[in-house]
Amino acid sequence: MKTKSTLFVASIFLLFARFSANAQCSVTIAGSTTLGGQLAAKTGDCHVEVLQWQVNGQDVYTSYQTQYKRKGAVVAGGNDYGATSTQLASPGDVHVDAAGNVYVLDGNNNRVQKWAPGATEGVTVAGGNGLGSASNQLFLPQGFYVDGIGNVYIADLFNNRVEKWVPGATSGVIVAGGNGYGAGANQLASPKDVFVDGSGNVYVTDADNNRVQRWAPGATMGVTVAGGNGYGSNANQFRNPFGIFVDAAGNIYVSDRSNNRVQKWAPGASAGETVAGGNGSGEDSTQLNDPRGLFVDNMGRVYVCDYFNNRIQKWVTGMNFGVTVAGGRGVGSQPGRLNHPAGLSISTSGDMYVADEGNNRVQKYEALNFIRNKFTASAPGKYRVIAVCSNGLVDTSAEVEIGMSVAIAAPVSVEHATEGYKGRSSVFPNPAADFTTVKFSAAKQETATIQVIDISGKALIRINYNTIPGINQVRLDVSKLSAGTYVINIISENKVQHAMKLNKL
Repeated sequence: MKTKSTLFVASIFLLFARFSANAQCSVTIAGSTTLGGQLAAKTGDCHVEVLQWQVNGQDVYTSYQTQYKRKGAVVAGGNDYGATSTQLASPGDVHVDAAGNVYVLDGNNNRVQKWAPGATEGVTVAGGNGLGSASNQLFLPQGFYVDGIGNVYIADLFNNRVEKWVPGATSGVIVAGGNGYGAGANQLASPKDVFVDGSGNVYVTDADNNRVQRWAPGATMGVTVAGGNGYGSNANQFRNPFGIFVDAAGNIYVSDRSNNRVQKWAPGASAGETVAGGNGSGEDSTQLNDPRGLFVDNMGRVYVCDYFNNRIQKWVTGMNFGVTVAGGRGVGSQPGRLNHPAGLSISTSGDMYVADEGNNRVQKYEALNFIRNKFTASAPGKYRVIAVCSNGLVDTSAEVEIGMSVAIAAPVSVEHATEGYKGRSSVFPNPAADFTTVKFSAAKQETATIQVIDISGKALIRINYNTIPGINQVRLDVSKLSAGTYVINIISENKVQHAMKLNKL
């Protein structure tokens, strides 16, 4: 489910932009400034997650950093539910190390399997001696952690302990709990997940106690560092906490399962801050439905196993919604679908690995890392683009006016013989007080722009209209115009096709 965050290098993700600790989010518009031309969003040194194009203040196109191929590839299991070396039984968590070895918490087999790159079967590195409470056994483990030298730490659910298995060991050593089910400082109650920081501190989601306990190396008792204020939905509470991740700064991220949110607790904080979900149970982009495993990268992006929505959601700092990066098209066993994802890990090469519990497999999703920064200016207006960066900063470009200084082309009732429109055009009533109707003919279905401009050429009213072949009539609200003379232009194919004089009362 996780690697040490210090091993995760952000530059893997940045195929077209670089990020640094002091990166600033900035965006400008470059490219053609003529109608039909292509605009390009130019960004600074931050990693852009979202580009949102606007015309006249209205959202018209949004491009997301999709990041992963839609279809995953099986790298462990996938041979039905079972206990052979080629099978998994409800895998609840996954970790991939720097060498590409895939560790899988094979929950219902009470073991941890290690799959070498390209291997067709796994090797047991912890447990595998049946269900039980002996030091060489596990009892339906839910979460685990693998450190940089291959030590495996396991949240041993019904044994209410965390065991550490060193490479090659035939049994584990208790490093947290192991004193029966309870709420004492030396106890745990249904631990769901574990994380170990660079100093060897063991963090445990103590689910039934609704708290996170930190056990120092060699300690016989834990210290509450998040929650511990009873079962509830307040900022200082949890309801069945599940997955855990601790970043390099010591911030603790917890998937607060029954509250359908992810909480971030700063070091020493007495309450958490919601960084994903928190809007009830559901499948909307602002919601989660039973969040479980999670991963946080060096840019603070939170990846969540959205268990009952069968998807992986990515939440960027400063954004109040998540983006689906894997699954999310209903439950299934196809390469592009998931069946109750329970844990995830992101490798140092940027690829994402998902413990696909219901399909008894681990799926690998290859990183793509692209964002579409091009946009075609198809209608006159004021264009701008908004960039949301991975560091949570947002910037908006200056507006660029395109096609708004079209000259007054012709007096009323002038026939245009250009391709696209034929026939005469008119406006009535004229003079008009509050409303007038523009009548014109069109040869085909297309999007036209209707402008009302003053004698200086400034566009005061501008709308897009989908024409039909034949006669078109469009009612215009001119009540806010001052009394005087105006020209109504019908624009398509970058040309003024009809021009009508309007007298406003």
